[in-house]
Parts: sequence; C-alpha cells; structure tokens
Amino acid sequence: MHKKSIVIAGVFVAFFSLNTFSDIKIACVGDSITAGLGLPKEKRATHSYPAVLTNLLGDGYDVKNMGASSRTLLRVDKKAWVKTGYPAKLNVLKPDIIIVKLGTNDSKLEHWKNKANFESDFNELIEEFRQINSAAKIYLCLPVPAFARKTGRLSNGSGISGTRILNEVIPLIKKVAEEQRLPLIDLNTPFVSHPEYFPDGVHPNEEGAAAIAQVVFKSIRPAVVEGEGDWPGKRSSFHSFNQYNFVMEGLKCRVVVPNEVAAGKPWIWRARFFGHEPQVDIALLKKGFHVAYVDVSNLFGSPEAVDRWNTFYTYLTENHGLDSKVVLEGMSRGGLIVYNWAVRNPDRVHCIYADAPVCDFKSWPAGEGEGKRRNKVWQQCLQAYGFNEKQALAWKGNPVDSLQPLAEAGVPLLHVVGDADKVVPVAENTAIIEARYKKLDGRIMVIHKEGVGHHPHSLEDPNPIVDFIATYGNLAALGIAENR
Repeated sequence: MHKKSIVIAGVFVAFFSLNTFSDIKIACVGDSITAGLGLPKEKRATHSYPAVLTNLLGDGYDVKNMGASSRTLLRVDKKAWVKTGYPAKLNVLKPDIIIVKLGTNDSKLEHWKNKANFESDFNELIEEFRQINSAAKIYLCLPVPAFARKTGRLSNGSGISGTRILNEVIPLIKKVAEEQRLPLIDLNTPFVSHPEYFPDGVHPNEEGAAAIAQVVFKSIRPAVVEGEGDWPGKRSSFHSFNQYNFVMEGLKCRVVVPNEVAAGKPWIWRARFFGHEPQVDIALLKKGFHVAYVDVSNLFGSPEAVDRWNTFYTYLTENHGLDSKVVLEGMSRGGLIVYNWAVRNPDRVHCIYADAPVCDFKSWPAGEGEGKRRNKVWQQCLQAYGFNEKQALAWKGNPVDSLQPLAEAGVPLLHVVGDADKVVPVAENTAIIEARYKKLDGRIMVIHKEGVGHHPHSLEDPNPIVDFIATYGNLAALGIAENR
C-alpha cells in the first residue's frame, strides 16, 4: 500500500453549528381548543392540551403550542390558520412531529360554504409541512365534538356545529388521511359522552384538556418512545434515516440506523459535534453503515472518556451485533478520544478519519505553541485528567506520543486539515502524527485544504473520505466499496 498525501485547494464556506443531544420537536397546530381558550388566561400556558402533553412526555421533548383562536383550515377566509404567523415559526422549528387539529371553526356555515375546497386545502397544508421537514411524522386529529349548552347534545346551527363536524368534516379528514397515508387521532368518539368537559360547548376545561392530551400521548407515544426493533429510546430523523436517542448506564447515546444494513453491520463512531458537516455520515448510511455517538463532552479523551467508550462499544457489539471493528471519526477535539480509545483497542479499529484533529492537548487548549490558550477549556481539561498544569505539560500520553500500537495493528489513518488552521495548528498536531506514523511504517493519508482555517470541517464532496474508509479501512470485504 503506497503512502500518499492528497492536496485539495479551495475555500469552502460553511456555517458551524453544534448538534447537541437535542430534543424531539413537536408542533401542535390548531385553533382555540389547542390554544387553551376555554381555560383561565393564567392557566393556558400550563393546562392547555399541548402543555399537559409536554408533562406526559417528560424530558427530551420540545412541544410548541401553535393554536390560534377562530382559525380555519379553509384558506379563503381571513381567519385561516395559514394566515397566522405560525407557518413561519414552524419553518424555523422544523418539527419532527406535527399534530394537526383543525376543522371545528370550518363547520360554521360562513366557512363551510367553501367546503369544496376543504380536501384540496388540507392536502396543500400537508405538502407545505413536508417541505419544511420531509421526515416529519404528521398526525391528523378528528375534531372534538361541539355541544349545545342546554341539552348536552351535539350542536346544530349556523355556528360551530357538532353534527356538521361529525357528518361532513370528519369524513373529509379521514379521506385525506387515507390518501396521504397519515395516522389519525380520534378526538371525537372518546368525548361524545363527555359534554361536561366542554362547559361552553366547544372549549375544553382543565379536565377536558388533560383528557385530550392523554389521547394524543397514547397515539404518538409508540412512534417516539418505544423505538423500533431492538433499538431503544426516542426516535427522530437524521437526514431521513431513523435516529434513536437513549440513555444507557447513565450515558447519553445516539444511533442512526441505515435503511438497509450492509453485511457485517459496519458502523462509524462519531466522537464529537454530532450532526456537524454530516456528508460522510450520510454517505455511509446510504451504504448500510450505522452511525453511533456517545456523549463524552468536556472529557478530552481522558480515562473516563475511554471507559465510557468501552461501555458503549460492548453494548453495540454484544447487544446489537455491530461489527467488532469500527471506523472512528474525530473532528477537532474529537481527535483526542478517537486516538486515545484506539491505542487501547487497536484490534477493534478498521481505520481512523480525523478532521482538523487535536492530537496534543499542549497545543490546544493549553496553547503552548502557536495557538491561543483557551483558559476555561484548559482548566476543564486538567480537571478531566486530574492533572495540575505541570503534570499535564510533562505527560507523554497524547496521541502524538502513542502511535506504536496502531502502527503494529496496521490501522490506516486519514487526516483532513486546513493549512491555515490557527486554532489547532497543523504543525503541532497532524504534521507530527504524519511524520511519526510514517517512521513506524504506518499507513497515513493527509488531505490538505489550502488557505482554509479550522473551519469548515470535512469536504464538500465526501467521496475521497468515503473511498478511504472503503479501501484503506479494509471494508471492501464487506461488499460496500464501489468503483467510481
């Protein structure tokens, strides 16, 4: 195998954002019933059905109430929901789940005269939701009953009509759900015998809002809590692939599952900054890889971080049968953990892809060379290792010092760096790794981005990285390498 260095010129423009252990985002689209107008004003934020749903779901969910008074699904009226400010907010939120509860106000004759547009308007709304997030799970609610105050029976008249909702609005919603293959949440049938939940005939009181929240919770819970197959946790979407967030032995974990798992169940282990510049992860998901992540924030590759990785590795390989050898991916400070874990587990590593990696904490965050000292971060690093500064600066256990086990195991390395990186200087990190690994007869490739600093990471075209993983990572035997 020839040792080689690839030079890639050009400056890539990108926005750096950290994808933390994020919540599943839920948008409750609706009218005054969703907004909570049947409740005292001071209780709407805490006792409306979306607020109660938040409590039922617990941690890990971000539920937004997007209900507005008197709003219709029909678009011709000035009171249409799409004419509020919520569609713009929905576009910013990009929810994982959208719960639509509209149709009550449409039952008024002043609006229902345009009922011929109801089905097409609903289909248009769904299409707009899909444009915001094509992977969002959309639920259509059948409207709650509307009652006559005096009799407690379904109301009928020119205003909001319980009989019109039951006999005309609901059949159209069911038709749209069937055509669009969307799940329904029946908020009508369970409440027909409970007019006491709706004191004014339309809006739920506290008990009614809580009951609505229970029905919605039970309907959406299988999709977001129970996981799929053997995977636990809360399901969301990662670029149209199923992602599972879960806690295992106190560790916050993520696994993204390919649509078709490649033979041997290969996987790539992202060390830090999950979701940032995901080109390589997406390309490998398409090839049948799993993408895994466990939180080791602010541990800087310390023994505690390595222990966490050991626990997660055992769980994934023994409980889920993932390949006993893994591809490691470390961006920036993630270089510390991928190398520190790999040198202790060289027989478990196919290859390492390191991107602008920190390979010596004396360079970053200590700033003992050309880079700037990051005082707060340096103190966190010292604390993670249990060192004082003198001990840390004398320590010979950084990746630049510990390459022998990887070379002996024949682990190939790929580094992608910006030659103008002043945050993690190449000369103090990657250049040392490259020189020392070659001296050990190790296989290493370095992709240089001329004129580029620490950001952006990765490559606009991930193929050189993906090809390295397929070829140099000895993964061709798994049947995933492609001829380009």
